[in-house]
Amino acid sequence: MLVIFLKFLHFLALFFGGVSIASSIVQSAHAKAKTPPAPPVQSAMRTLGFISLGAILVLWITGIALVQALEGALVLNWAFYGKLVGAAIVLGCSAALNFLSLNAARKKTAPDAALMKKFVSGARGGLLIALIGVAIAFTPF
Repeated sequence: MLVIFLKFLHFLALFFGGVSIASSIVQSAHAKAKTPPAPPVQSAMRTLGFISLGAILVLWITGIALVQALEGALVLNWAFYGKLVGAAIVLGCSAALNFLSLNAARKKTAPDAALMKKFVSGARGGLLIALIGVAIAFTPF
C-alpha cells in the first residue's frame, strides 16, 4: 500500500512539475514581443515556479522512498545514478531560477534575462539526462 501511495504522489508531482512549461511559454512569448509581462502575469509565473520547485522536491523524496521500498537499497545500475545527476541539475537550476525571480521581485526589477536563459537551458539538459537515465535504469534487459 505504501508503494501505491508513493507512486501516486510521484506521478502527481510529475504533473505539477509540468506546469512550469506554461511559465516558459508565456516568458518566451513576452521575450519575442520584447515587452515585459504585466505584474499579475509576473506574479503568476513566480507562483508556477514555486509550484515546480516544490514538485521537484516531492519527486526527490518519493523517488528515493520508492527505490528504497522496491529495491531495498539505493544501489542500482549506472543509469540510475545518471538519472540522479540529471535530477540534481534540474533541482539546482529550478532553485536558482526561483531565487533570481524572487530577488528581482523584491528589488522591483526584471531578472537578468541572460542568466535566466542559462539556467533554463541547464534545467532542460538535466531533464534530458534524467529521462534517458530513467528509461535505461528501469528497463529490464
